[in-house]
Amino acid sequence: VIADDNFATIVGAVNEGRRIYDNIRKGTAYLLSVSFAELATIFIAVALGYPIPLLAAQILWINVVAEEFPAIGLALEPAHKNTMKRKPRDPKESMPSPSLMAYTLGIAAAIVAGTLGLYMLALQSGQDLSYARTMAFVGLGFFTVYNAYCSRSLDESIFRINHLGNKTLLLGIACSIISILAVVYIPFMQTIFQTQALSRESWGMVLGVGLLVVLVAEVMKRLLPGLR
Repeated sequence: VIADDNFATIVGAVNEGRRIYDNIRKGTAYLLSVSFAELATIFIAVALGYPIPLLAAQILWINVVAEEFPAIGLALEPAHKNTMKRKPRDPKESMPSPSLMAYTLGIAAAIVAGTLGLYMLALQSGQDLSYARTMAFVGLGFFTVYNAYCSRSLDESIFRINHLGNKTLLLGIACSIISILAVVYIPFMQTIFQTQALSRESWGMVLGVGLLVVLVAEVMKRLLPGLR
């Protein structure tokens, strides 16, 4: 702005500033929701008298590997069409704002419900503890992927944005999925993480239950105007 004294540059700078701030909000909601979900999943399961649903190594893999690839993609999300149509934000607004925290907790609750549901269903259907933990691990990993994609916009429906608009995020999601599959299907990693290969029926449940995250995200985008 100082270098060329051009009004168009000022507009571009404002647009870039808004994009960066938006991406910080998206990344905050994404990372916090997964962290809250992991803690709540373990706490609720133990409180209900179930064995711990996720081992320390499994949680570490989600946090350090599977979760980080999409986070990089979210940080590089391009500005959306409505970025410059919004009113200026309140400079006194906290970060995260109350509406963003409400969204974060709502997504976390959906992830907890899905992860615990898969875990308890596996145990109640007669599967051993290792298989049930694998269900919880894979569920949490894939719900994290669903969450990352839904986080591309906090005000627009995920079905209305350009699905190929952030190729870095798509690559990050692919890497995240590969890292999850590696833990479940590579023999020596099965030993390290105490996992088992899942059946087709189990995969169908994981992918289907994951849609709960998408549903909650879409509803909360409509109910929380403060996200805009």
